[in-house]
Amino acid sequence: MSDANSFMDSSETRSGVEREADLIQRFKKQVRHAQVSSDYFKGYLKGILKQAHRYDIACMMLAFTVFWAYISFSQYFLIYSANIPEETFWYNIREKNFDGGLNSWWWVSMGLIFGHFLTPFLLLLWYKTK
Repeated sequence: MSDANSFMDSSETRSGVEREADLIQRFKKQVRHAQVSSDYFKGYLKGILKQAHRYDIACMMLAFTVFWAYISFSQYFLIYSANIPEETFWYNIREKNFDGGLNSWWWVSMGLIFGHFLTPFLLLLWYKTK
């Protein structure tokens, strides 16, 4: 039974959120590339590229880092609070082994939390690192 007003399939919902997260990741990479390029072309852009430009790029990086974390946590929290077996199964098999020990995917998720959110967030808060 499928009608136009029914809820979307979970795979369609997940792919939409993953597409948004992918777009944010691509934008963050482009911003990082712009910042690295500005360091490389500093001699060529002397007098054009100012500290204010680098500060603005870092502010955008901070904003998109927080936005990426918000979207990722919102997806996790909705799936966790709904407790639908079809959705939570995906997280359960990636968090723990069948014997109860931590899975290797748990380390990947910790790397995402600390490497993609916490470290850039803390570094981009200070004015000197911007």
